Amino acid sequence: MEFIKRMLPDSVIEKGYVQEGANFGNAAGYLCLGECVDFEMFLNKLIDLEERYSGRGFRTVSMDRFIGLGSYGKSIDDVIGQRLKQGEEPVFHAQTYREHFLGEVEPVTDLGTMVQDRQPQVAEYNIPSTEKRK
Repeated sequence: MEFIKRMLPDSVIEKGYVQEGANFGNAAGYLCLGECVDFEMFLNKLIDLEERYSGRGFRTVSMDRFIGLGSYGKSIDDVIGQRLKQGEEPVFHAQTYREHFLGEVEPVTDLGTMVQDRQPQVAEYNIPSTEKRK
């Protein structure tokens, strides 16, 4: 199976990487409610694809940009498909997220109370940034 994965063209790896990044970004957009059931699964898939993508010689995409893509539909065309320069080390944003943010973001809204009271809740929270951790 590993051999087959290595034989896939760069475009297939890139497409999978972008899709998993968007899935993770969509889930991260709801962190105000807490990490969803599949949150860590999305992150694990993204870590795997990020390693494959960077292993093909491409620069990786920050979690900030994937959150923008998955949660708000913002384009990442300006950062996807860029080759690493000679001697440039890849940045593993998904692994950085795992090491510094997974399980650390506390929910700031209570869906149960919101449904019971039938009142909206307003809260501010900071979405974790791997761009600021470079």
